[in-house]
Amino acid sequence: MPNDPLFKLVFPQPEMLSTRHRQTMSEELSDPQSSRVRLRDVAETIRGTLNAHPAHQREENVPTLDGKPVSGLQHKYQETVLFFPTEVIVDCFALIAALVLTCCGRQGQFCHSYCTYCFRWAQFTSVGSPQQFKSSSTHLLAEYVSRHQRVSDVLFTGGYPMVMSAVALGSYIRPLLNSPKTAHLRTIRIGTKSLGYWPLRYTLDPDAKDILKLFEGVQKSGKQVSLQAHISHPRELQTQVVQEAIRLIRMTGAQIRAQAPLIRHFNDSADLWAEMWREEVGLGIVPYYM
Repeated sequence: MPNDPLFKLVFPQPEMLSTRHRQTMSEELSDPQSSRVRLRDVAETIRGTLNAHPAHQREENVPTLDGKPVSGLQHKYQETVLFFPTEVIVDCFALIAALVLTCCGRQGQFCHSYCTYCFRWAQFTSVGSPQQFKSSSTHLLAEYVSRHQRVSDVLFTGGYPMVMSAVALGSYIRPLLNSPKTAHLRTIRIGTKSLGYWPLRYTLDPDAKDILKLFEGVQKSGKQVSLQAHISHPRELQTQVVQEAIRLIRMTGAQIRAQAPLIRHFNDSADLWAEMWREEVGLGIVPYYM
């Protein structure tokens, strides 16, 4: 089990910590007097020494609107705006759904599981609360895009947009579709690990059909949907349910583009990458970046 690649992907590894921090945590774990509260405090202390947002992301990539910082957006490249959604309630019927979904942890700042290489860790931990990028405004994104005519792509990221309900995700996407003010926008991109972690999102979830209809609606508006699928290992593509999810997504007209980092002890093999790309191409997925 410890050498299984997917175990290494989802279970934190000791090598993720510096020698000093590893020793500190090891001492706490071996202390019979140490409580869960104490362990959590030690973990928070260690997190507090780490750089949650390297390369001055909070200072240099946060855009402004009318002279004020825009919460939940990053604008690193002229053509692409990154948006970090969180769950939003849009009407009285959605209120009931949102209460249920929130209890199930289906807000945009959660994930089905957490990869050991994830550089968005500040979004998921208590360290994040003043450091999180997130927005619950359904019209702020459309307003920002309408004022920046060079923006052709909006990338929904996070956090994790595909844990959200179809109602909530649609409330962010639909204002971008049919307004002449956003006619210059060409592609809605959605970063997601759901194909590997929860392909049932597109097959059996209660609002799976609504998600697929949302993708179809984007395509019918004349814009493109691209799922930026985080596929890190060929095993993630080898179950019947993930292959069915891929088929259903592609039937909407949406494109699936695969991306992955090179991860030590997990996929650091040329043969494995060749196998993964062959699997992706065979399923109609575009290998997008490494």
